[in-house]
This record gives sequence, C-alpha cells and structure tokens, in this order.
Amino acid sequence: MEKVDSPHYAESIRNWPEGERPREKLMCLGAESLSNAELLAILIRTGTRQHSAVDLAKGILSRYGQLHELSAMSSSELARMYGFGPAKAVTLIAAFELGRRMAIAPRRDRLKITEPETVYKRYSPQLSHLKKERFLILVLNSANILMRDIQISE
Repeated sequence: MEKVDSPHYAESIRNWPEGERPREKLMCLGAESLSNAELLAILIRTGTRQHSAVDLAKGILSRYGQLHELSAMSSSELARMYGFGPAKAVTLIAAFELGRRMAIAPRRDRLKITEPETVYKRYSPQLSHLKKERFLILVLNSANILMRDIQISE
C-alpha cells in the first residue's frame, strides 16, 4: 500500500487528538463534516499495524476511485483488498445496500412520473451499480402516480 498524506500516518487513531478522530468528529460536528475516507474508516473499524483505518480508507479510495465503483464490488473482491477480510467486506456491502434502499424507499408522498428525470432519480441508485441490465415495467395509475414496478428480465 502506498503512503497517503495524513498528519497521523501510521499512528493509531487512539493517539490522535480527540477532535480529529472520525467517530468523535461525527458525534460533535455531524456526519456531513467527515470526508468519505473518514466515513469508510468508521465502517471498517480497524487498520493494520502499519496503517490506521483512515489510511486504509484513503488508499482504497485512491486505488478504486469513487464510492460508486467501490459499492459495485463483490464481497470476495472487497475481502481481497489490503487490510480487509470477509467481516469488513460484508460491512461495506451492507452499508452500501442500506444507502441504496434508503434512496429508493417510497416516501409518504407517492411518486408522480411526468418526465424521464424522475425515473432516473428514482431508479438510478437501485440499478446503476449492477453489472447486468435489468428490465423493469413501471405501473402508473391514471394520474401518473407510481403504483409499483415489475422486473421482467435481467
């Protein structure tokens, strides 16, 4: 793993100032104040002897690109990454799946579909990470309100 820029490189997060530790930072400042690497570090929980969890997360992001690419990886692909194993891999897969489900979960107000952008916003989180095409039929009522979707093929 290549060295990443960090003022605390190779130092255990326990030794960092409290305000800079990802968990404490999240509790004090909110999740939106953390970088993607810090959020991933919270999920992967531990680093290695040479690298903190934040350093591992930064390395993963620099090697694999955006979160979108990372979210499309299988558990076996994730488990083969440096500093990972099956437990960390399934934790990330579960977190990405929760994010997708939250993005597509129906809200109290029903979804009215009157333009292609609405369909994109609704189904992109569910379908964009897939490696195979999926064909869906959207069932709308007479007011263009989405009643349900039906998967026809994959």
